[in-house]
Amino acid sequence: LVAILLAKLVRLKGYNFWDGYILWSIVCELFYYMLYPLFLLVSRWVPWRIQFYLALFLSFTVAISLGSDQYGNAHVYGPLLNWVVGLPSWLVGCVLAETMHKHPPRLIPSAYRVAFWRCVVAITASALYWLTMNTAIGYYLTMNGFALLAYLWIRTEIVSSNSGKGRLEGVGKWSYSIYLLHMPIFVILGRILKPTWSDTVQLLCVPLVLY
Repeated sequence: LVAILLAKLVRLKGYNFWDGYILWSIVCELFYYMLYPLFLLVSRWVPWRIQFYLALFLSFTVAISLGSDQYGNAHVYGPLLNWVVGLPSWLVGCVLAETMHKHPPRLIPSAYRVAFWRCVVAITASALYWLTMNTAIGYYLTMNGFALLAYLWIRTEIVSSNSGKGRLEGVGKWSYSIYLLHMPIFVILGRILKPTWSDTVQLLCVPLVLY
């Protein structure tokens, strides 16, 4: 609500609840959590992994059939289909939860292994961003594949000896605020610091203000 209010105050166009900028993902979450009891019931007969594969097929069918915009975004299908395209990324979280509950890893990964996965995820995320900005391989094709990589990384983080104790957990507590509010803050700071506003200043100022 704060993000929407700020966006309206600075007259940021397109920041609507249903599919504007990043708020579209909240609508997807509403669908997922409303449907979760159904997914949970179905999991008695159809395991979470199979549900993930079925959702992955459906997601690619929709995305490839309808295409995307010039940036290859994965949220250009409207509120009734965006959640379908992103469903595999949410279901892989259910797979992770079930795996950790029923088959928790016995070996604690080393700090080097945790660092390895962090580097792999960071490099892959950067590469996918470059691809979606410069090629026809956009987020609508790579998002769910990246979710599988995130699955491996997060699983390692959960069972690591530093789980819940590191600085990244502290950063994570305010990262969602950045996600929701970064566009209105960009506009507000851009108007205040207009003479010196640059990409570097944006990267430095926005996280600090939101924190």
